[in-house]
Parts: sequence; structure tokens; C-alpha cells
Amino acid sequence: SEPVQPIAVRSHPTSVTTIRGEKTERTNEVERPVEEGCLSGSAPLDILFKSNPTPAAEFFQWKIYKGTELIVTRTDQDTRYTFQEPGQYQAIGWVMSSACPCQDDADPDCQVDSASFTIAVSESYIRVPNAFSPNGDGKNDEFRVEYRSLREFDCKIYNRWGKLVYHWTDPA
Repeated sequence: SEPVQPIAVRSHPTSVTTIRGEKTERTNEVERPVEEGCLSGSAPLDILFKSNPTPAAEFFQWKIYKGTELIVTRTDQDTRYTFQEPGQYQAIGWVMSSACPCQDDADPDCQVDSASFTIAVSESYIRVPNAFSPNGDGKNDEFRVEYRSLREFDCKIYNRWGKLVYHWTDPA
């Protein structure tokens, strides 16, 4: 008879978070993702989930939950998802073999492996000063907006006579 090769189905999952801006960039964004392995931050939080399976794995499934509500199911080996809303999420990835004789992953003969990630997406807010004095005296010379999870930003600064002095759309 031919030699039997063991078929182990395992995954070694990792995640890669999209980093916003350069690591050296000065920013006022609170809870901004600054590391690839970061599983928390402010929205939009874009994460690539990688299963890194053994060669015996042939089928894949990813489920992403917000609390207990299933929000997406995918059957790709790796999947990317952008978390737009604040909340607690869980991403669960399964790998399985076609040699799996069962439908229940609790069966010890079933070649299924799974792993999960917990993701925390924070609530949005903005903190804006109501005045500043850019006169070079070292006190309140900069107008800096502190923010978390903004989708749009439009700011205008007027002088005391109502004349537009500055307009910008990037809070950083």
C-alpha cells in the first residue's frame, strides 16, 4: 500500500491593520491605528485577516459579528473588512479539509481548525478650541482639533470682523 500522509488542518491567523498616515506624522487623531497588529482604534478601521493555513486546508470561512449579530460571512482564505461603526466585534476564521467526514467540528475526527479575533472600534468625537492667539507668545499659538473617527471635516476660521482667514478639510 502507499504510505499514508498525515493530514493536519491548522491555521495560524494573523491580522494586518491599515495604518492611517505615516508613523512619524504629527496628528491629533485619538486612538488612531499606528501598528499593523492593532485590533482597536477609531473608525474607519480597516483590517486584513489572514488564515495562514497548512497545505491540507481546502475550505475557508470567515464570520464577523457585532456583539451577537452576524454582519458578514465570507469564504476566502484571507478577508479584508472595514469597521465603520463603533462597537465590539469578533472575527472568526475556520479552515477545513475535504477529508472531513463530519458536519460537527466537535467530532474528534473532523479536520477543522478555527481562531477568533476581538476588535474594539471606538466612538467618534471632536474637540475644537473656541479661540486661539497666533501672536508668537507661546500661549495658545496653535489651533489644533482633537478628533476620533471622523468621516468628514470642514473648518473655517474667521477674524473678529467676520473675514475668512483660513479654511481646511483635513483635521490633522
